[in-house]
Amino acid sequence: MGTRCVHWVLAAVFCAGSLGCGGSARSRGAATARPRGRVVASLAAVPLADCPTAPGSSGSAGIEADPRVRAAAQKGLEFLARDTIAWQEQHNCYGCHVQAVTLEAQIVGRRHDYRVPAEDLQAVMRGMLEIPGGARRPVGFSVQDNPSHLIESAKAFGGAALAQYDEHMGPEVREELIRTAESLLEYQEADGSVRSTDRRPPVVAGPMQSTTQAAQTWRQAYARTANERWLPPIARAEAYLRNRAAQLTDDAPERILELDYAIIGLVAAGAQATEAVLRDLDRQLRGGQNDDGGWAMGRGGDSDAFSTGQALYALKLLGANDGDSAIRRGAAWLVDHQREDGGWSQGGARRGEAMWAVLGLVSTDVMSLSIAGLRDGEHVSGPTEIALGASDNGGAAVRRLDVSVDDVPVHSVCGDRARYSLDASTLAEGVHQVDVVATNTRGQTSRRRIEVYAGDYYLTRVGTTFADGSTIVSFRNVAPAATPTAVRLRVLTDTGRPGEGEEVFSTRQEGTQGAMRFSWNGATRDGGRAAAGRYRATLEIESAGRTLQTVDVPFVHDTLEAQRAAFGEVAGQLRVDGAAPAANAEVELVDQSGNVLQRARTTHSGQYRFRNLERGRYSVRVRRPGFRDATAPVTAAPASTDSADFDLARH
Repeated sequence: MGTRCVHWVLAAVFCAGSLGCGGSARSRGAATARPRGRVVASLAAVPLADCPTAPGSSGSAGIEADPRVRAAAQKGLEFLARDTIAWQEQHNCYGCHVQAVTLEAQIVGRRHDYRVPAEDLQAVMRGMLEIPGGARRPVGFSVQDNPSHLIESAKAFGGAALAQYDEHMGPEVREELIRTAESLLEYQEADGSVRSTDRRPPVVAGPMQSTTQAAQTWRQAYARTANERWLPPIARAEAYLRNRAAQLTDDAPERILELDYAIIGLVAAGAQATEAVLRDLDRQLRGGQNDDGGWAMGRGGDSDAFSTGQALYALKLLGANDGDSAIRRGAAWLVDHQREDGGWSQGGARRGEAMWAVLGLVSTDVMSLSIAGLRDGEHVSGPTEIALGASDNGGAAVRRLDVSVDDVPVHSVCGDRARYSLDASTLAEGVHQVDVVATNTRGQTSRRRIEVYAGDYYLTRVGTTFADGSTIVSFRNVAPAATPTAVRLRVLTDTGRPGEGEEVFSTRQEGTQGAMRFSWNGATRDGGRAAAGRYRATLEIESAGRTLQTVDVPFVHDTLEAQRAAFGEVAGQLRVDGAAPAANAEVELVDQSGNVLQRARTTHSGQYRFRNLERGRYSVRVRRPGFRDATAPVTAAPASTDSADFDLARH
């Protein structure tokens, strides 16, 4: 099937139903939260402030980074590229701790306006893809094209690097990303960890590292495809990382590295800074900082560049800004201990060490942003007062601060400080994204995104897959840790209507914050065995005898191959103003009578997908506050995927 791009300025061409569609069709497959009658006001869009461009004072918000940091990061990037390309020319093969670690640093550098010459990036990409061991070779990422020697590490390092590239650079390696993500599924163990036969600390640090890298790979595979099949392995990886983090002791020989990987992996799996496990890991990591400002791998050791850079990177993921004392002290340690050639040591681990040192420094953007009063993963109610600040790290001045909610601009002021009151009554029940963007007098921008929840919304990332004879229903429970919850799964015969049908099976679990999953092997309440086919799962989260949220999950209890052969799919991407992906937008699949059959939310890459569609004609409809409505006709057929992309235009 073809792909069509719908520009919202042409939305009047289409009607709410399927324009010109004949015949009848039914479909099931996307998780849908049942409406609860929440009445909200509309977000009011505001124009961007018209601010003077003449340079003014810089750094007045008081959160600027050490002025030496960006220079040291640039020097480190140049060292990494130079050293990696020389190694590649000498050995003519892919090395997981060579090209992959360098590519990750280069991508973050590009994102934050550092100089990364195109020829350096291309040379490293050639090593990732084309030469022996590269992703486009017969066995994919490997050591010298050997399908068994250290294969898990080769693919884990490579997958994490390709995930960064696909998210921030472009689609050139998308096929290689998905193939690598599929390969990594083979190495996931029963406890959720990803097998690693290579252990050479600090660069190759065992299952915590390989599981983190696999979670990063699967996260982007899901973001790029919106295919629910990636959610259960991510949830299993999160469960392993949580369990392992709880077992860490103060005297573990590589405790800081394990803390770092726990944070990085949990964030990749969807955990947010307000969750109890990450608050505790943040406290432990800060407590491990040495008096000289650096970190060591184990308790009482000497500070080193690898541990220090990795710790800075992890703390930044948790929302720490450049004015944070731990960040400033750690960055100063790295600057003070950098060698003249741009690296930090001469050993065989120098690239891995330099990569983490550079990532710790290169996360310092053109401008430093501070957001006080709102944290990632927070449940908001009523007015929330937010204080914003920005400082330029390159000698320019901050010209303007902008705030948007779900891509709708809601606040814009000139200067480097702002206050904004986020009124939860304007937010529909569910997840919302708050973006803060600073623009300087050179036209450069720095941004930060925070995800918050409004209303009774506690079950996220609901997905199903079929494995080993069972349907797996995975999800994240984002209820506050202090709120005792339980989650019930009911499997019903599928009538096409949410919550209806005869109950086939039910079970209940005590709620835990983070990843949860149910597994149904087809057993019925009367001791029989359910036939393969369509069913509907109902997830209910309850607390103190009250049901807080209900989510309906239509699914097919059968192998993925059988599902693919019998049903069709519809997928596509949403963009804002033809550029940035429209994340967290609701998309509807509509039949010829205008009935909504499925709803889906776009991923952070703007992708949506409807699965297990019966043959027929449908419409895809998008309604997003602040943007024009649009509808596009699509056709579903077994073993095929039709597409409809949307370019969102503002009112």
